Amino acid sequence: MTTEGETVGFTIVIPAEGRAPLVRRLLESIDRLERLPNVAWETIVVDSSADSVAREIAAGCEEFRTLYLRGDRSVRRKRNQGARAGRHPFVLFLDSDCEASPTLLSAYAQFIAQEPFERDGVVAAGPTRFRGGETPFTRLMEHSSLLAPFREPETAGPLFWATASNLLVSRAAFEHVSGFREDWPFRLGGDDTDFCLRLREAGFAIRGIPAAFCFHSWKTWSSQISVLRRSFRWGWMHSLLIECHPDFRRIEAPGLPVYTAGMVIVGVVGAVLGRWSCLATPFLFLALSLLLHAVFAGRRTVPFWRSAITDLRLAVVECPFGLGKLAGSVFAGNYHAAWNRLAEGDAEMNRLFPEIVSDLWSNNLALLLALVLVL
Repeated sequence: MTTEGETVGFTIVIPAEGRAPLVRRLLESIDRLERLPNVAWETIVVDSSADSVAREIAAGCEEFRTLYLRGDRSVRRKRNQGARAGRHPFVLFLDSDCEASPTLLSAYAQFIAQEPFERDGVVAAGPTRFRGGETPFTRLMEHSSLLAPFREPETAGPLFWATASNLLVSRAAFEHVSGFREDWPFRLGGDDTDFCLRLREAGFAIRGIPAAFCFHSWKTWSSQISVLRRSFRWGWMHSLLIECHPDFRRIEAPGLPVYTAGMVIVGVVGAVLGRWSCLATPFLFLALSLLLHAVFAGRRTVPFWRSAITDLRLAVVECPFGLGKLAGSVFAGNYHAAWNRLAEGDAEMNRLFPEIVSDLWSNNLALLLALVLVL
């Protein structure tokens, strides 16, 4: 716990690759942070951009008195490199496509000063609010479950995990768990979830700080292909996290990807037996399941059809997460992901129960209808 008037020091770490204009906007926002006598900070950018972009980012860092370091393409290694190059007792991770709100650090400093715990135990996150560059697709994405983790810190209190787009951790806690794990597949995705869960397993609590918010540009979420790839990658990583964190593993009913895989098997077996129409089974099932899920979702809101159409469009974006989860599980020879999810405990599962039941009804009815129509 800090004493009144004691200086709180932050090391702001920004992993970067490309996005030079966005990095500059972030550095400008940090330069505009509210300046208080008891708050100090340094900013470190760890960059893996190509030569011309790297020079542009380096020039911006020089202009805004920011330490510029070269790193490899792994976001995890860049975060670790930046954190270990800093000198302050608190490390704040921000993404390169974000902007700091003027009161970001003062909100975190106030939280540190008021909470009755040792400074070494600080782990907190603020909300990440999306803005700028809105399109019809990004307005749809505002309702996506893919963005739910960015919104969780809007409510003060404990968090299951938090995104590294706006994540604060004491240097002692960071070192206690040896930072971000660097040996995951892909160069990004899932590392913030794993980092937070390892902190939880080590006894650290994660707190949401609504006042410590930052802004996230929609520009990096405006490409539908990019979002579909990101969704699939996050799902793949989620399957590995379920295997690596058994304390947070909770049983759930098989999801849409498992049903779809079963329908693929039915289709192949049917075709081998001479029923070529069976090859349509997985596609028919998938279409029926998404449609039924949209109908069930629409019944809970008004107007019905608008909600159903929104749910159907969101399902197309979110389905790759489940498919990636199944693919990652099969590829790693880990089948826990087929019937488990990550959750803190029974209270969270109770909150998710209505959605789980809706998925089950959608999948089971679609399975029966698909088999009746094809067979």
